[in-house]
Amino acid sequence: MRRVRIAFVLLSLALLGAAGLVLQRALASVEEEGAARRAALAERAFDEMERVLSIFLDEQDARGSAGWLAPAAHDPAFVSAHFEIGSDDSIRLAPAAPSGLDAKLSAWAERRGARRDGSERDTAAARPAQSPLYDALQSLNRGAEGRTQRERKLEALAEVTPPQPRAPTAGEPRVLAAAEPAAPSSAPAESRVAGAPRVAIDPLLGDRLDESRLVLVRTVLTGERGYRQGLVLDVAGLGAWLRERGLGADTLPGALLEFAAPAVAAPAPPGSFAHRFAEPFAGLVVTLVLPPLPDSQSAAVVVRLSLLLAAAAAVALIALYRMVAVALRYAEQRSRFVAAVSHELKTPLTAIRMYGEMLRDGLVPTDEKRAEYYRTITGESERLSRLIDNVLEFARAGRGEARLALRSGPLAGELPALCDALRPQAAEAGFALEVSAAPDAPPVSYDRDAVAQILVNLVDNALKYARGSPHRVVRVRCDPEEGGVALRVRDFGPGVAPRDLERIFELFRRGDGEPARATRGTGLGLALVRSLAHRMGARVSARNAEGGGLEVSVVFPSAAGA
Repeated sequence: MRRVRIAFVLLSLALLGAAGLVLQRALASVEEEGAARRAALAERAFDEMERVLSIFLDEQDARGSAGWLAPAAHDPAFVSAHFEIGSDDSIRLAPAAPSGLDAKLSAWAERRGARRDGSERDTAAARPAQSPLYDALQSLNRGAEGRTQRERKLEALAEVTPPQPRAPTAGEPRVLAAAEPAAPSSAPAESRVAGAPRVAIDPLLGDRLDESRLVLVRTVLTGERGYRQGLVLDVAGLGAWLRERGLGADTLPGALLEFAAPAVAAPAPPGSFAHRFAEPFAGLVVTLVLPPLPDSQSAAVVVRLSLLLAAAAAVALIALYRMVAVALRYAEQRSRFVAAVSHELKTPLTAIRMYGEMLRDGLVPTDEKRAEYYRTITGESERLSRLIDNVLEFARAGRGEARLALRSGPLAGELPALCDALRPQAAEAGFALEVSAAPDAPPVSYDRDAVAQILVNLVDNALKYARGSPHRVVRVRCDPEEGGVALRVRDFGPGVAPRDLERIFELFRRGDGEPARATRGTGLGLALVRSLAHRMGARVSARNAEGGGLEVSVVFPSAAGA
């Protein structure tokens, strides 16, 4: 049994380790899945912000060069002011521009070399190298290139569709006659209106004005003269506008947006995602901090399922251990039973053989001794027969072959005859057998042979365990019981410990006290009593009677219709 316990402990540890690894891997997979979902959601949010920025740029590109400084009611709140930097280095601001903005723009223009003489610009095919700011921003203008590709797909429609006024994209120069937009053609950058100077507008490019503002600027060519037009954006207002227009108030509740310059942007903490916008907003890096997703319950589900699986495995292991323990204990009891039966068979056979040989060889000198030997041989033979009957009945019950012939009638009428067959056994052991049967006991369903075997085992058990009692009496009674009849057998021996009263009917179970150790037996008799009683519909119980001794009761229910 000790080896079985060690094996089950090792098996439990192995299963626990495997379950822990599975749980760890499952939680890691859930975490990876959640991270992938959050990354996809963040990417979708960034795409939506890029989309609304593209719409904003299209609206700005649609404004003519002549009306650039005119107030526009549809401009978002984050647009601080529109401005122009002329070929003479002069700065013109829209009427509602904040004070001090011209000085900021002048310093920015000097720092970036934005002031250049428009007359020095040549045509697009032959002009010299542009300023470093222009070249750097133009090379990063991915959004403008995307819009240019979309425009090229529409060129085929221009040949079959009447020209309509349109807003040029940031990916191509725009040619206007005076301040009026021109219809697109197969070569929109070279279109001309008779009698008007050629007007070309480059896409908007971006740069940081200071920590809180962003500047977008474009180059306008009118004939051979060039100047700059731009607008100043408030970064905080731009962020609020992106949150409102790009994400919506209810799309990602709890999400946080933070804007910073690329040089000062901090590394994204866990659970957050950083994105650098395409031109002309490449001077901004946005960090999106996403809250836990409302439907992210996978980890909790995995933990609950793991706990349920662990509980089921624990119950299964405990049940398996109990089954193995019971099987081993039963095998041990059977081994003890075989040894006890062998001893019980050997003792009477040895006595019978010894006395038989003495009688055969004429070694018994007197008739009294000869009669004593005959009685001994007869008693041992009866004990041997009872043992064999119990073993055979036990074997038949185990195979399910035992059949009872139940009949209805008064059990009290059968009791005297059944007990008369037991008186010689009791007298041989020095006991008196007292029998009492109530005449008003109702009829019950019983099998006579099964009742006889129950009485044999109960009386034999009483004779064995009460042989040290000074009151050598075994009482057998048949009394009316509520709903039936009770057959009781009582001795005046030491009784049974209270904790063993329910266990004495278990198979191969014997008491732990000194009387049990000093008494021969197989632990089969009382178990057979319970088996026979249950097959007749009766119930069995035992108690320590007042005044000492053990009383076993077999209660038969009343016969149907009695």
